[in-house]
Amino acid sequence: MTFPITEAAFLLLLQALPPAAYDHEPKRYTLVRVPFGDMETVCKFPYPELRLIGCTDGPLLHVFIRDDVHGLEFEGVLRHEWAHLNGWSHD
Repeated sequence: MTFPITEAAFLLLLQALPPAAYDHEPKRYTLVRVPFGDMETVCKFPYPELRLIGCTDGPLLHVFIRDDVHGLEFEGVLRHEWAHLNGWSHD
């Protein structure tokens, strides 16, 4: 299962960062930077028009973030994906 985030959703996520209990760096994870054209395949996300920028693979503890994402956008996506590794979901 992946937890994707798209560019369109990112602005909304700035207003809805994860709860404090999940908003911290996990003890273990691997960050993988992925080329723009490969995100949908890596994250198993079938909607390329939504321009995916990040996801996790859950139990394997990988965070995938598009390689053209930098600065505050990168930090926000990373925090979002860390929270998923820490057990947060959108439910």
